[in-house]
Amino acid sequence: IDIAARRHFAAKAFNVSYYRLPGAKTGIDVIKQFRQLDPRVSCFLVTGDSNIKDDLSSIEIIYKPVTSDKLRRIFESRTF
Repeated sequence: IDIAARRHFAAKAFNVSYYRLPGAKTGIDVIKQFRQLDPRVSCFLVTGDSNIKDDLSSIEIIYKPVTSDKLRRIFESRTF
């Protein structure tokens, strides 16, 4: 992530990332990068995969299908 992106992303209160991304990285890799920039950023992983082998103990998972109402309820119940 370049410096401009770091400033932009660190200013945000939360990040939502899909687990499966193009290339070799996963959403877990993205979340780790966000947490290195600012550990206060709340991160959510969106997936339809229930067999992820990575350690997800510190990551909040949102299972597909995801509707705007579901996201709104999740975000409204959090303090960012």
